[in-house]
Amino acid sequence: MSVGPAYQQTLGGPNGFVLYQLSLNAYAETRLRRDTWLAGNLNLGLVDNYDKFTYTAPSSLPRVRTYLREYLTTSRFTMPLLQLTHVGALGRDQYYTASTAAIWRACSRAWTASGCIGRGRVRLHSVSM
Repeated sequence: MSVGPAYQQTLGGPNGFVLYQLSLNAYAETRLRRDTWLAGNLNLGLVDNYDKFTYTAPSSLPRVRTYLREYLTTSRFTMPLLQLTHVGALGRDQYYTASTAAIWRACSRAWTASGCIGRGRVRLHSVSM
């Protein structure tokens, strides 16, 4: 487990050129098995200027990934990461990874979950000099 200061900023918004947050961040990771681990991150906002962050872009389209203002301004406490990851081998030089993540928004006391499965291949390159 590690605990330390954190800094986050948004540049170039309509409410101010720099919006920032100084916070205390705690990160922990535990191995459930050699190929499976759980990682989590907790954040406590200490100082910010997010009170200037008032703009919500007008649109008739459904909002997608645009609740950043609400997420950052409704609570000093956030959990940006809670993720379970598993990796394994498919064959020679091939691997897969599967992960699921959850995000907790303190303002609505709601959880959001997502998942991802990926496949990859190791490529070895030789360099002659």
